[in-house]
Amino acid sequence: MRHLLADSWRSLGSAPVLGRVCPRHLGAGATSLGLHTAVLVSLVVSSLAVAGTGVLGVTAKRTRALVLFGAAPSANTNATAQNERPSAKPLLQAGKEAGPAKVGIELQRGESTLAFQGFRFDLAKLANRSTALFPFLTRTLSFNVDERHEKARERTLVNPFATTSSIPMREPPLVMTDAEVQHLVDESWSRRERWGPFQRIRALAEMHNPDTGQMPVLLREYVNQNVLQPYIETRMRDLRLWTQLGLAADHELFLDYIADYVSRHPGTKGSIELLFMLDILVQSSLDTLQVFMEIEPDRDLQWTRRMNTSAFDTIVKTRDYYLAQRKRLGLDSYRALERHYDQIRTQILTTIVRTAPDNYRVDDARYLLGELYWRRGRHPDARRAWSQLQGDPHGRYAATGSALLLAMREAESRRQTAPSPPDLRRRPWQKNNGDDDSDARAINAILDVEYQRWVSASQARLRQFGYAPEAF
Repeated sequence: MRHLLADSWRSLGSAPVLGRVCPRHLGAGATSLGLHTAVLVSLVVSSLAVAGTGVLGVTAKRTRALVLFGAAPSANTNATAQNERPSAKPLLQAGKEAGPAKVGIELQRGESTLAFQGFRFDLAKLANRSTALFPFLTRTLSFNVDERHEKARERTLVNPFATTSSIPMREPPLVMTDAEVQHLVDESWSRRERWGPFQRIRALAEMHNPDTGQMPVLLREYVNQNVLQPYIETRMRDLRLWTQLGLAADHELFLDYIADYVSRHPGTKGSIELLFMLDILVQSSLDTLQVFMEIEPDRDLQWTRRMNTSAFDTIVKTRDYYLAQRKRLGLDSYRALERHYDQIRTQILTTIVRTAPDNYRVDDARYLLGELYWRRGRHPDARRAWSQLQGDPHGRYAATGSALLLAMREAESRRQTAPSPPDLRRRPWQKNNGDDDSDARAINAILDVEYQRWVSASQARLRQFGYAPEAF
């Protein structure tokens, strides 16, 4: 193009201009050249204005990234993902505490293992994470979700001068058959470990799309089948306690991972599945903490004391540490402790409802919210949560949710057609929560059926791997 323009200008300079070129043509050429120059200048200026973004004329919508706490970006987080999901106010922030130095645990050579009749426990793991066993107690959980996450972006003109592509390259979908998914879930099952066996699934989650393919299914089946397991103690309390403390030692690792994943994939099916995992971790943490606080080491852990005195001392010092933490936080009573954990669960489940793409598993979150309220005696709140169920046939609690809606409709119909007579036994200062005996009995029966369904499924799962609820 440049040499063609040069030849034309040389021909114009070597002859009388008016004799070779028509004035009208000369004016048109000058106008055309001016327009092309203006366009080129505009493109250059625009490219400088958006340097580093790779897009012209794009107004990026503010993305509320769900960050559970200020975790550092993963090493495999590429620039595209960072540009697509700008950082937002952290969703969970907490200062991490140092390990055994604060509890005063020192293990000598040969004291880091506790073994008895097929049971083997890594005491060093517990000692190294002794002040991080119950992060939901010692760390602050706060969510920053003001509105439903907006994933859509408008794209117009692509900047030709950008050094990197402006079009986000999403991860490929995970391609697996249902049988292959189940095989991997089975291989990731463990009775006394969670974090290690989870690593294969974690690696796949890092490489594949969180919304499409089998990745959401894989995460969902892992959570449903492997994470929450029943542990029933026998006459000797030691084994159950050590098993649950070993699982609790991994909670902060899962918490860090979920925080990082959700911050990079907000408002996706994969993130929703991991938030359900977080909800289960909260329940597990409360159960373990209650068991830990109930024991009297001198009375209940005689076997541990006989087998390994350092292990016994570790239990005593760690328990004293968390007793002090409870007192510091004003959570001395079990009811106060339950309220603390209930608030965390409520935030998690509410976040699922507000951020789920296309109402993905929203019914499951609303069912769990209602169940939480009902178990705590907040029956009106439970009914409000359940009344919003949409009847998603693919939900985990679809049948139970349908039964609850039917029971509430029948109870409401009875109240309208035959109002209950005044209860003379209720004192004026006693609050009426809107229950009648038959209504409460019906709902309790439905919830008990759901619980028994979980117990049966859990026992079958344990038998598959040669365990029972009382075996560790």
